[in-house]
Amino acid sequence: MVLAFLASGLALGAVWALAAPHVSGSADPGESRIAVDGLLALLELGAGLVTAVGLVVVPGRDPAVRLVTVLLASAAAGLLAVPVGAARGLHLHAPGSALLWPLLVALLTMLRLGAGLVFSPDVDGGMRRA
Repeated sequence: MVLAFLASGLALGAVWALAAPHVSGSADPGESRIAVDGLLALLELGAGLVTAVGLVVVPGRDPAVRLVTVLLASAAAGLLAVPVGAARGLHLHAPGSALLWPLLVALLTMLRLGAGLVFSPDVDGGMRRA
């Protein structure tokens, strides 16, 4: 699972490196840095959404260990995307955007657990073990 995240980070970095020149070229010179960083942020948010949905759709045996593994792997993958873009000449001016992937996964997981506690009569918030 960790290798899949790392491969996803490499792919995300490659997409960022290929799409960023087109995005920055269509922006004003002062806005091109924001456009490049914003593109990475949007790609990371998309990856975080897909990861969070995957955590819900494919339940695992030990939810806590799985969540920690996913958060660490997605953080590593998000950070791995930056040097891939840097190899193509991109520079990240907003380094926090490289960590939006695990941040969104954590936020959506917290919301899911909170909703499970509110709307589910059992005590584990809807996180049943297989």
